[in-house]
Amino acid sequence: MNSFIESFQRFDGRRSKCLTRRSFAKYKLGFTLVELLIVIAIIGILASMLLPAIQQARESARHASCTSNLAQVGMALNGYQLAFRHYPAGSMNNTGPITNIPIGFHHSWIVSLLPFMDEQLTYKNVDHISSIYAASNVKIRTRSIGILQCPSEPNGRAFSSYAGIHHGSETPIDKDNSGILFLNSRIRNDDIEDGSTYTAIVGEKKIEVGDLGWSSGTRASLRNMGPIPKNPVKKSFGSVGRGFPPGVSVDGSYMSSATHPKIDSRPPESWIDLSVIPQIEGASSPALAVGQLSSNHVPGVNVLMADGAVEFMSNSVDATTRSNIGNRNDGNLVPPLADL
Repeated sequence: MNSFIESFQRFDGRRSKCLTRRSFAKYKLGFTLVELLIVIAIIGILASMLLPAIQQARESARHASCTSNLAQVGMALNGYQLAFRHYPAGSMNNTGPITNIPIGFHHSWIVSLLPFMDEQLTYKNVDHISSIYAASNVKIRTRSIGILQCPSEPNGRAFSSYAGIHHGSETPIDKDNSGILFLNSRIRNDDIEDGSTYTAIVGEKKIEVGDLGWSSGTRASLRNMGPIPKNPVKKSFGSVGRGFPPGVSVDGSYMSSATHPKIDSRPPESWIDLSVIPQIEGASSPALAVGQLSSNHVPGVNVLMADGAVEFMSNSVDATTRSNIGNRNDGNLVPPLADL
């Protein structure tokens, strides 16, 4: 009898412990509100620390892609120079200086470079005897070319994020500029007396209101090496056609709606609007203004040197040095851009 009682007590004790463990386990299935708030706070802190690093990594990738684009442009320029023994004309027109309005021949250096950018088909479809703004060239001037668009530039389509250097400082695009790509130019390597390592040929630019596209040999595809303005133009295209008369896009196409342009053959005179061309310090008029390099990379711009090297130029580089780098034969000694 005593052994039976002892056995029952041992069984009942184990049963009590089992019930206690089950009750405790059931109690610990969830989190308290305080615990949840602590976890959420920790996740928020970690996310706030991680996001800037992610953004920086993304911008580094965009910067590398932009550098690659410029390097490809450099190879195309070198290929053209080897084939013709001179660099392409920055802009082609019978007379100068070049005005930033869609009247004139205005074929840009990029048009000449198309066969060396794996765009042979595009080049074959260019009407080379008509103005770039002619109805026969509508499909060309509205065509998007990938390597001409910096990934950090939110406004792409038929515009170029890269511009040829026509002069060392602000001056109209004309036949007597000091750069390598200017009006009707045919510059050879021997003409770059300061050395190709110390002379810039192409640099970055933001796509601003009034941009006429990569095919236009105006400030749309040419810039100078002047100093960064104290109050740079901040307006840019948020959508095709902004800044131009209602219903008309920047490339001359008629917009049937805000997002669906319809190409037609109206003459460019119907969509000229000088009021949207930004005022640029040192320019005699908006129509003749060219402007400096600019980019979304902080704090400077990528620059392609005539020897094919792509360098990053800080905005802090002084105006005199910038002007010397944009001049092919001024005789002034400047350090390599990589050392600035």
